[in-house]
Amino acid sequence: MPGPGSRAKAAAKAKKNKAKAASVTASTSELSLRDAFVDDVDHADGWTPAVNLLCRVFELPDMTTRRGLKKILLNFDSIYKKLDTAYQRNLSNERIRGSIVGIYAKMSVDALLRNKLFERGLLEKLIPLLEIESTRYMALRALTTVTQHGGVGVRTDIALHSDALCKVAEEHPDDPQVGDLVVSILAHCVGAAVEGNEGSPTHPKVLNQLNMSRILNTIVQCMNQSSSNRSCIEHGAELIASATLHAPRAYKNAPEATKVLIAGLRSHDWNLRSLCLGGLMRLHKLGSEDDTRQLDPQRLVSVINTMPGELQDVMMNYGLGNCDIYATLSAAKDFTRAIMAYPQDLNLHSLGLKLAKIIVTTEFSIADGYYETINERTGRREQLNFPGMAFQRYTDALPVCAKAIRTRGIPGEQDDANVLDIKFKIMRQRVGEAAEQARKALEKNPNFAYYHYAVSLVANHTNGLRAAKKGMKCKTITPFIKFQLMQRAVEHSAELGLTTLQEVRSNGEGGDNKWAVGVAFLTSALEDARRYIQEAPPDSRYMKNVTYWFVLLTAVVSETVTEDLSEVKESLEVLKVADGFSKVLGLGPPKTMLRLTQETVVRLFKQSVAKYSDIFERASGGKKLPEVAPDQMQDDLASWLDDLHLDCDHPAGEERGHEHGEHVKEEEKPKKWHTHPKLNANTVSLYRCSHCGNPSASLKKCSGCEKARYCDGTCQKAHWAEHKKRCGREPPKPTVSEDKSQINNLD
Repeated sequence: MPGPGSRAKAAAKAKKNKAKAASVTASTSELSLRDAFVDDVDHADGWTPAVNLLCRVFELPDMTTRRGLKKILLNFDSIYKKLDTAYQRNLSNERIRGSIVGIYAKMSVDALLRNKLFERGLLEKLIPLLEIESTRYMALRALTTVTQHGGVGVRTDIALHSDALCKVAEEHPDDPQVGDLVVSILAHCVGAAVEGNEGSPTHPKVLNQLNMSRILNTIVQCMNQSSSNRSCIEHGAELIASATLHAPRAYKNAPEATKVLIAGLRSHDWNLRSLCLGGLMRLHKLGSEDDTRQLDPQRLVSVINTMPGELQDVMMNYGLGNCDIYATLSAAKDFTRAIMAYPQDLNLHSLGLKLAKIIVTTEFSIADGYYETINERTGRREQLNFPGMAFQRYTDALPVCAKAIRTRGIPGEQDDANVLDIKFKIMRQRVGEAAEQARKALEKNPNFAYYHYAVSLVANHTNGLRAAKKGMKCKTITPFIKFQLMQRAVEHSAELGLTTLQEVRSNGEGGDNKWAVGVAFLTSALEDARRYIQEAPPDSRYMKNVTYWFVLLTAVVSETVTEDLSEVKESLEVLKVADGFSKVLGLGPPKTMLRLTQETVVRLFKQSVAKYSDIFERASGGKKLPEVAPDQMQDDLASWLDDLHLDCDHPAGEERGHEHGEHVKEEEKPKKWHTHPKLNANTVSLYRCSHCGNPSASLKKCSGCEKARYCDGTCQKAHWAEHKKRCGREPPKPTVSEDKSQINNLD
């Protein structure tokens, strides 16, 4: 008879057998379920049903919500194990592999999940699917999602597979859907690889491994498809333009990419125009020469009598005395007389007043030398020191004379003292200090043009442009200062216009008016460039730079431009003359970035516009974009991958701002593209000061008429004598004078 122990053993054995039977049943059920979902996936009507089926089979949370993604992150290891097991068991089944990779792509919208998947070889699963016809579109869609939501590290990893992407596009040249997806992926991943400041790309090792010429040619091929859409064209133009700084040599083997940028100068979209011009300028940065900054006045004496006849004729027509060469020679003579008179009278006050008048007449007004004599015994030149001399080198006389003028304290001479100090600082490369002194001096005398000139020399384009515009409105101004301010206005305004439009494009900042401000900057630069070419001395050493800007801005800003750029033919003749003067004076012309860009645009403009203008017509809606009918089996995963609902839950790993030292970009900001309108003088004037014409987004309206706009009270005061006739209301009774009654009454 069995005892209690036997009954316990029997119960344990029965329990074990029951568990074994349950395990066998579960295993059989699992196998049956696996077989069932394989068949179901194979027969699913498209990728989306197939992916949804697998999500149900593996009981995955809703990946279109942040809550669902967070659940996956918390249970990532177990979920990934189930998915990867199914993937490995079905390597020969394209539908299973593709569907599981599609699930991975959806997970990748979350940064932490994306990094975990990449650590486990997501790319190695994705890239081979590009070679399979049935999974090609799904793989491209998945890569698109990953690159749009991926951080820099992920994007550069994908960039290393750019050859595989180019191959897909090359093998399907007539498939606009493939072209659009490939360009989008390349724009994001290769775009990350070419980031960085001049001379220091952020990812040089990645960049060195890329076949940039092949990438550029692929981009052009996809953009040039008759059915290419706006997304393809905009992404393509952005990559072509952004790669010019760090991969300029690649464009030699991809010449069509340069032509696309030139054609883009005539896009109906302002942002694309500025994007393409910026790309063209960066393309010519490598190998360009610095502009010539120095001139030896003594050389003028030797060349003046050997000047070619055609250049002499140009100077005669303009007026010899008004040309820069003669102004510089005249200033040199006056300087010599003044500096040589000082050892005789030791009058620093008199010398300072003479030098101040010379400084405002020409750029090279003060020679940097010293008093010298010839030693009769040795025959060598030696520095000569006179008793009572307050300075040794000529340039050192400037601050000493300025101090002497201030010591006298004669009214009206303080500006002369400031001129001497400011010029001394400029010659010593202390431009910032010179500008600061000029700004303080403007508080006492806002109508002194030389102060505005000094401020215009600063690198800050906003302050420099404002100073240049105000300075040109001064009633008392020498031709030298006038044209210096004008050429500075061209440079500052052009740079501000490009920068403003590029900020709108890349950041979507500033609303709908900021692009109009950018256009106002470019329009102002073009106007000043045209005026400079018409009025400035033909031998001005800045004539070349201003003409370069005029050519480029004409191509970008003008409402209509002929294919042969006939609008700039006269300016190109002016440029030839300016080049002639440069050669005579031994100043080049240097091959600056602006010059090389201008030459490329002029040389290739006609063929570029003829061949690629229709691309940008399509991008702007100038022509109706053809609709591409998606294949249900190939393309309906796109909507599923793009469907992400943001609920009020925090995302998985929300605290991440940087992961592994890289900046994480959760989702790409949409670009804002502004169609090119007909230029309207009234619209542009809304962003121009009514007095000085300075373009700005921060102008203030006159509170009387609410139409006139000003930089500040200084401009309003200067304009009141003219504006009071058109102001919308009677000004209040003046407290000082009628001209000041409305001052600072700005909204």
